[in-house]
Amino acid sequence: MKKIAENISQRELDSYLTELGNQPGGLDKIASLALQPVMEDVLYESKARQIYAQKVLDPGEEAVLDGDVRVPAAALSVEGLPYQIEAKSSRFRIDTSPLSATAIVKWNESNYRKFDMLDWTQARAKSSLLEQEDTRAISVLDFASELYHTPVVSSGRLFADKIVEAQTMVAASLRTAATKLIIPTTMEKDLKVLKYSDGDSVFGQQVFASEVNSEIIRKGVIGNIYGLEVISIPKRQDGSDIIDPNTAYVVGPAEMVGAFVIRTEITPRTQVDVRQEGDLICFWEDIGIFCRYSKGIVKITLQA
Repeated sequence: MKKIAENISQRELDSYLTELGNQPGGLDKIASLALQPVMEDVLYESKARQIYAQKVLDPGEEAVLDGDVRVPAAALSVEGLPYQIEAKSSRFRIDTSPLSATAIVKWNESNYRKFDMLDWTQARAKSSLLEQEDTRAISVLDFASELYHTPVVSSGRLFADKIVEAQTMVAASLRTAATKLIIPTTMEKDLKVLKYSDGDSVFGQQVFASEVNSEIIRKGVIGNIYGLEVISIPKRQDGSDIIDPNTAYVVGPAEMVGAFVIRTEITPRTQVDVRQEGDLICFWEDIGIFCRYSKGIVKITLQA
């Protein structure tokens, strides 16, 4: 649609799209034209696809993944050398389920701003779908965070030593460095006031290195601290919380945290609804989320 608009005037564009919309299946064609810009420019970027490693399933493929491998015991051989008695591993079948976000563009509204409304409605619907992704992802992450580690408690606000403590716990148990700090957006204030300290002395230099690239910030990455990429998760469009405002997580690399399984990628569908006097737009996908290594997740809880 952007390419079409670049080559003709606004009046010609309106005439073209009106004619196209009146044809059988015309709304589907318009939605298809509008899809690509919307897919590139949305109001909310998914954070779940950064926390977990993405796995796209082939048609008919079952989502079966390896779990953690653990060695429960070891012994000495007759030669006096240690050897592994038993190695246990598991394979898990991950169920996928659909997510959808549906909106309707009323015809009387379309008469005023038909094409802008169509683009904007698609953007809002897709953003709502990505919020649902993050809600499920954080739910799984929160549950898994206490299966192996005891939460780190920070008094009042997020302190630097608590971040380092959680980071060290991940490194010690996972045997690889922690890579991300996941926080609610309201906790950004705690990071931005952190300063270097040495005993009782506090230096003026800030610990937190803020990100300035707008494209990166839009994806939720707001900066780095102690080598951790900081991912900030905002509230939903209705003002409710995706992540507990008093909770943060330090996690390992995405492939060591788990998998974000995609059976069907985000797909648009449209339909004319004469009963509601409008055009229905629906985005849907079929996904599953699996946390493979719970020892790669440490929760930080703020307490008064």
